[in-house]
Amino acid sequence: FGDGTADKRIRGRYIAASLYNRLLPRWHFFVSRDRAEMKTMSNSVSTSSQPRLPPLHLLVMASDEVFCKDMGFAYKDYLEFKDEAIPRLKFSSQFDTWLKTGRPIDL
Repeated sequence: FGDGTADKRIRGRYIAASLYNRLLPRWHFFVSRDRAEMKTMSNSVSTSSQPRLPPLHLLVMASDEVFCKDMGFAYKDYLEFKDEAIPRLKFSSQFDTWLKTGRPIDL
């Protein structure tokens, strides 16, 4: 638009294209790490420090390395999680669709 706002938008096609390979694995990795932190913090007296939620642009558009660096995650741990999570997440989504529509599941 000339004012620089167009550069900050995340288009729907980016979200859709990155759903299984970036957004969902990153979100599930964040949630799994958040749960682990909450368990260790439950023994602590101070629970005021809440984990920082990853911004959408980091989930959708950043490289894996940038995502891990910005969120403070070990890159190797994320890659291992991602390799295991992508097939599971795709199957889960396809299973939900199958239940609703009867459409076959791609394996």
